[in-house]
Amino acid sequence: MPPLLVSVNGPFTVCSGSAVSLSATASGGNGNYQYMWMPGNISGAQISPTVNTTTQYTVLVSDGCTVLPAKAITQVNVIISPTVNIRYTKLNGCPRLCPTFYDSTLIASGMVNSWNWSFSDGQTSNSSSPTMCFNTSGTYSGTLTVVTNNGCQSAPGVLSNITVYPVPIADFTSTSFDGNMFDSPFVLTNTSINANSIKWETTQGNYTSNTISLNYDNEGLYPITLIAINSFGCIDSITKEITIKPLFTFYAPNTFTPNNNDNINDVFFPLGEGWDESTFKLFIFDRWGEQIYSTNDVKKGWDGKAKNGTDMAQQDVY
Repeated sequence: MPPLLVSVNGPFTVCSGSAVSLSATASGGNGNYQYMWMPGNISGAQISPTVNTTTQYTVLVSDGCTVLPAKAITQVNVIISPTVNIRYTKLNGCPRLCPTFYDSTLIASGMVNSWNWSFSDGQTSNSSSPTMCFNTSGTYSGTLTVVTNNGCQSAPGVLSNITVYPVPIADFTSTSFDGNMFDSPFVLTNTSINANSIKWETTQGNYTSNTISLNYDNEGLYPITLIAINSFGCIDSITKEITIKPLFTFYAPNTFTPNNNDNINDVFFPLGEGWDESTFKLFIFDRWGEQIYSTNDVKKGWDGKAKNGTDMAQQDVY
């Protein structure tokens, strides 16, 4: 009967936490083989241990007949997988919050070869130190997984405390946004949401009360900005304009004397303020309703001549 022999596969090099398949093959003896692996007292011709440290495995084979069991040795060399460590800048603040994350992974041998950042809002990056921006209020989390040049992958490192504070919503009302100087005072009221303090910026000064009154003496556009601030120091602002229109007046003579251009009351034309000159139209009709003169020029009146002729219209009511 040939002597009892055994061979084993290996050696192996794996990352920590990986499973490896060890198998032994016996020959000789009476062919009735029993396998025992050490350490662990594991039976079977093939085993798949999960390995975290470099370990030497011995397999013993007996056939119930041979006095001494056959023995073979193999080794599983373990490369320690990296342990993720993350550094970062400020993780809380008002929108737009843009922290920078830094990989400080601990590694026993080799070097980190790739990075995979993933955040709960869907952002990803393969940079070793990405800057990620969060524009919407809320709480966010993230993970980092790295792979070394030995092909060993880390367990995910977790970030769970990225906080973007809520912002106030600035707004205000006014008794009117469109008027003239006689409509003063214009009363402005703060209607901001989630604001702990406010500040008005106007052409007449800055104020902090919820309601203010403004008076305007001249026509023009007057911007008003309201700044709202909440307990986190987050800011929102809104700007609106008050339009002060010129006072509207209209004066027209009821008599004029176009007599030989003596420069005294020679031309009929209305006067006033606050007109939209682009829409000005002047029509002159005689007492029978016939149009005898018209113009779109606010600076040009009627000189008394009918139908743009050379003869003066007769004295009458028009």
